[in-house]
Amino acid sequence: MGPRQQLKRLITWCTKNKVKINTEKTHVIFNESRPNDQIRYGETVIKTTQKIKYLGAEIISNRAENRSTFLIGTDSVASHIKQRCLAIKALRKYKIPEKQFKQECQAFIGGKLNYYTPWLAAEFAIKQTIRPLELAYNEYMRTYTGCMVTTPIPVLHAISRFPLFQDKILADTAIAILKAKAQGTILAEDYDQWNGSAPEWTPFSSVQKILKSRIAEGINIAIHPQQIIKPNILEKLSQCNFHLGTKLSALELHKQGKLIPQVQDITIWTDGSLNRDVIVPEIGLECGAAALVQVSNQESESGEQPSPIVIKLMIPNAVSSYETEIIAIQAGLEATLSVKPTERKIHLFTDSLSCLQQLACLPYKYIYTNAVVADVAEKLGDVDLHFIPSHTDQIPESDIIDELAKAAALEGEEIDHDPPISTYKLSLRKILQNRLYKYLAKNVKRSSNIKNLDRAPLIIGSLQIRNCNGIITIKINNDHALLNRVRSGHTCTRSHLKHVNIESDDTCRHCGKEPETIEHQLIKCSAMRRNWQHTDTNMKNGIYQISIKHFTTPIADSYGNFSQKQKNTGATYNKYCMKPVYRQGCFGW
Repeated sequence: MGPRQQLKRLITWCTKNKVKINTEKTHVIFNESRPNDQIRYGETVIKTTQKIKYLGAEIISNRAENRSTFLIGTDSVASHIKQRCLAIKALRKYKIPEKQFKQECQAFIGGKLNYYTPWLAAEFAIKQTIRPLELAYNEYMRTYTGCMVTTPIPVLHAISRFPLFQDKILADTAIAILKAKAQGTILAEDYDQWNGSAPEWTPFSSVQKILKSRIAEGINIAIHPQQIIKPNILEKLSQCNFHLGTKLSALELHKQGKLIPQVQDITIWTDGSLNRDVIVPEIGLECGAAALVQVSNQESESGEQPSPIVIKLMIPNAVSSYETEIIAIQAGLEATLSVKPTERKIHLFTDSLSCLQQLACLPYKYIYTNAVVADVAEKLGDVDLHFIPSHTDQIPESDIIDELAKAAALEGEEIDHDPPISTYKLSLRKILQNRLYKYLAKNVKRSSNIKNLDRAPLIIGSLQIRNCNGIITIKINNDHALLNRVRSGHTCTRSHLKHVNIESDDTCRHCGKEPETIEHQLIKCSAMRRNWQHTDTNMKNGIYQISIKHFTTPIADSYGNFSQKQKNTGATYNKYCMKPVYRQGCFGW
């Protein structure tokens, strides 16, 4: 069937279904076509084009292959990500807290990048598609860590702990497929059909390998379903009373006698147990969930107060405490509904703050959620939910339910439970961490410029110091941009600038005697000692605590731009350095 016949069928269908074709936004891609080519049928004219922009990316005709294929252009996407990196770098001059700065990076830059990674798993061999985004990803790491342009990519990964770009694409694509399977969308059906019809090759063959790695861990490729909660259930859930807080505030309320209500009609105590040190054969981790339901003011036929309802469940394949906690809450509500609590006041006590916060936010986040959470939301009515801290030896009921949960992991009733998406995310994160460590161990090299700079701590993420008591392990905190530059060895000191062929002389700008390095500026430079008099210096246990706030004023802004006043000072700036050069009397960090 030729293009005219296809266009005729399309117009007939659109006319029948009262759909109007916008010919200005409708194009046809041919691998070989001229700008004036077009398809005409009656009064309808559809022009040909070489590329179409869709969801921020560009679909480009593949002239090199001359087949019915097309390429995905990501140049514009990568350019937008780099522009966001420049905007975020400008925030450093306001000296905002580093934690807030990294959150801004993850939201403003990572949010843009994460939109495209789930559908790039089939494009690894197409450098035209992958390379622009890979360069933008490297710039994202530089912005996140505060490192220089000259910093090697393996060192950027070691400081930021960002996964390798292709590994990130694989993980994001795998999660997208798992979400589609959990939600039962068309993408999941197409993925299954595609795999069955072309087993020798699929665009997701690399994703299949990373998913099958979970079978080796003893967890089948099954996924807990997700669904959207009905509006009437969300409205009913918004009427529940959530008593949240922290462990300290809860203990303070308990001292005042306000944590647990004095009048209790029906009480539900729930707890989940997960022991990562014990692995049960054919089941997995030692996991259990327990619920204790007490109904007051209700007598049995013999006139005695009925005994509490105790539920103990053994949960196979669970890998997080969140799973055990939410199942315990579900079991407690099911047991409560079995006694038909009409017009009774129900109090639910749990030590899982994450579960309570999720339930409290459901009416305001109308999205897909795990089926077990949707079931809990449906069972909740006029219920007061309380956060009770565990392992305090001050609340007897909390200690009792904790022992029941531990016993349930060994002798409880085994239930069927498919792992939720969070389980796969946790497993994929571990896989990416292992791959990253192998990559760092192979590619992070010693600095050729600074002989005594050891980058081995960057690989393992900790520093080991030997003293009289043995070896002390200190975790490296990569939350300061200047320290990240010092650890990488790539700074604005003249020694490094000469090493990368930006300057011809590495003599110290302050004393003019020795090569200018960080060690020389901080310890050896005699001229810098006069500047130390203007700083706040404290001496404690032989360690100098030095404030450098007076020595970090750049002559250029974060973009490397000079004002006219700055130009008149005689300062120099090299376009290849892409970082401001500091004036005399300032550190070259």
